[in-house]
Amino acid sequence: VDTKVSWLKCRVSFLVIPLIIRSVSLGLLPFTSDLAASVALLVLNNVMWATGFAGGIMTLNYELDPFNSPMMFGIYNGFGQAIGFLEPLIRSGITSVEEKEEGYREEYERRWRWFFVLCGGLGLVGVLSVVV
Repeated sequence: VDTKVSWLKCRVSFLVIPLIIRSVSLGLLPFTSDLAASVALLVLNNVMWATGFAGGIMTLNYELDPFNSPMMFGIYNGFGQAIGFLEPLIRSGITSVEEKEEGYREEYERRWRWFFVLCGGLGLVGVLSVVV
C-alpha cells in the first residue's frame, strides 16, 4: 500500500483525469478550423477513452467488490446499449435541417457544433457523478 496516495484515489484518478480531458476535447472540437487540430483532438479523445477504460472502469469494480462486479458490468452494459439505441435518434433530432431552407449550411454547422458541446458537457456531468 502506498503511503502517499491510497490505491482507490489512484484508480479513480486514472479514471477521472482521462475522461475530463476527453470531454474537454469533444467540447473544443467544433471550434477548430484546422484539419490537423481536429484530427489531433479526435485522436486525443480516443486515447483518453481507452485510458479511462483500461485504468478504471473495467478494473475498479472488480477490486472494490469482486462478488458483485459481474452484476455491475451488466448494469453498465445495459446503459451502454440504451445509449447506443437512443443516441442516433437524439443526434438526428438535434442536427437535422431541411436542405431547402435559406442558410442551410450555416444552421447545419451550428447545430453540429452545439451537439459536440452537448456531448462534452454530458461527459463532464458523468465525470462529476463518479467524483461526487
